Amino acid sequence: MKVILLSTVLHPIDFDNVIRSGMSLNPSHQHYYVSLINALSPQHDVAVYSLFPRTRVPNIMKSKRGFQKATFYYAQPTASFILRWWRYRRLVLTALQSIKEPFIVIVDSASRLLLNLANIITTSSKIVIITDHPQHLEQATPRSIQQFTHYVSSFDGYLCLTPSLNDAFNHQGKPYLIVPGFAEARQVSSPQKRPYFFFSGALYEKYGINILLQAFLQLNRKDIDFIIAGHGPESSLIERLAIQHTHIRFLGLLDHQKVYQYQGNALLNLHPRPLDTQRDMDSIPSKLFEYFSSGAPTMSTLHPFFFPRFAKESEWIETNTSEAWTQQLRNFLSGDRVLAMEKAQRLKAMILKDYEPSRYASPLTDFLKDVSSSKTSGK
Repeated sequence: MKVILLSTVLHPIDFDNVIRSGMSLNPSHQHYYVSLINALSPQHDVAVYSLFPRTRVPNIMKSKRGFQKATFYYAQPTASFILRWWRYRRLVLTALQSIKEPFIVIVDSASRLLLNLANIITTSSKIVIITDHPQHLEQATPRSIQQFTHYVSSFDGYLCLTPSLNDAFNHQGKPYLIVPGFAEARQVSSPQKRPYFFFSGALYEKYGINILLQAFLQLNRKDIDFIIAGHGPESSLIERLAIQHTHIRFLGLLDHQKVYQYQGNALLNLHPRPLDTQRDMDSIPSKLFEYFSSGAPTMSTLHPFFFPRFAKESEWIETNTSEAWTQQLRNFLSGDRVLAMEKAQRLKAMILKDYEPSRYASPLTDFLKDVSSSKTSGK
């Protein structure tokens, strides 16, 4: 079956080039969608129509570049948002009109523009991908949540990150599939020679980066570096601390391969996101999929999805304070490193077994067939 994906995901080479150009995009969103394409493309002809999400469009964007069995299409670049949207809309609708074989449209709900476009497509079955609840966005309002709910109500299938998201928006009991995340096998080597702890992700106080910084300074181990990659409001604080403390290194936003290199050779990958009951029902941190598949040890706050599955294979923090982190880091450094690596390698094997993109190939195919047959039968 031919699959049309409407998203803001970029070809991996384009994404890395955009990051290197100094622009900030969401790596978690990119990783999820690229992995989904990898899961779909062995059995389906996938055409990705990418709406580049920024007004400043770099000249490096290429159209119709192959990616395994998937092909990426971009509208002709322009700095005008309105003109770019008009070109993208025309590109998609013209392409859909020319398709003679059966096809299915999958829409990225992170873009309201794409949801709006999907509502005028009536020539095929439509699936919406929901990876978070809009109530968790900083700019969320009752009206924006109501609009989102309305936009996603008319789809024929729901691909959701968690069961709670499906319950929240699939009110008509349409076919659904839960895809919580992806793990990727990789063999990499870090350019860093000194031992180090590593954090990569969104640099917001609410996600715990400040607690990690305090804990690391309280640890007072000048022989170990703390390497941080990412972007967000706390970037300026980290830059100042890196000037004052030479064993704190801030790398900014990195492309995926460089992030993987640092993850793969860390003494510990650190994940300090505080517990939040409702958010954790709706959202699964993709960073832990990356950390766990790196083969290096991970220390993380508890999460209701990961902890029951991997309680013995990772290092867990029950009290998310700088003092608790400092003590746990001390315990780790004084513990058996060989045992920690054995646990990390066991964790890597476990998460790849269950969450590699190829693991989802058959469930996705069955899901697409279910959606198409349900649409045809009028259910």
